[in-house]
Amino acid sequence: MPSVRIYLVRHAESHANVEGRFSCRPPGPGLTPRGRSQAQAVCRRLLDLGHTPGRVLVSPMLRARETAAPLAAELGLAPEIDGDLRETGLGAWHGNLIRDLAPTAAFRRWREDPEAFPPPGGERPSEMARRVHRALARGVAASVGKPLAAFSHLDPIVSLLATVDGGPHPPAPDLPCGAIALLDWDGVRLDFVGVVLP
Repeated sequence: MPSVRIYLVRHAESHANVEGRFSCRPPGPGLTPRGRSQAQAVCRRLLDLGHTPGRVLVSPMLRARETAAPLAAELGLAPEIDGDLRETGLGAWHGNLIRDLAPTAAFRRWREDPEAFPPPGGERPSEMARRVHRALARGVAASVGKPLAAFSHLDPIVSLLATVDGGPHPPAPDLPCGAIALLDWDGVRLDFVGVVLP
């Protein structure tokens, strides 16, 4: 099959980002005023790329749904919630401020090797990568060859990018809120093409 372009979008700035708070259970906090402006800018950038999405998939988190809303409205599409695009499963750390967890040994181990030391009751990058891949595969299969826009979160996106071909892949700090990762899917292989920054 011909390659299908995928736009994998990190949500715009949320109140959790500003507070430095882990929030992984729906619905979670929404966008800040700056984030709402970023969501409008994401819509414009996507439309300027010249491949109009035929479907819009979203994480169940409010911040992702609010980021997708301007694009969906512009295209006259109903956003489709896919739980596999959800935020990182952080287990016992949900709702905590990062500054409060940062001094702990468990947090430092997680930062150094999240695959070996996931949060208590949380998930590993490999688990996130598999579920995001599943969501994109389902979305592409239903898109009938049209581009796909999918709105997710930093760690799930970075985890997926670490597993796909192409590159070089951007490190997490280079995927700010509102960044768009470009991928191509040919039915077998998922290739990283690049990133459109805010």
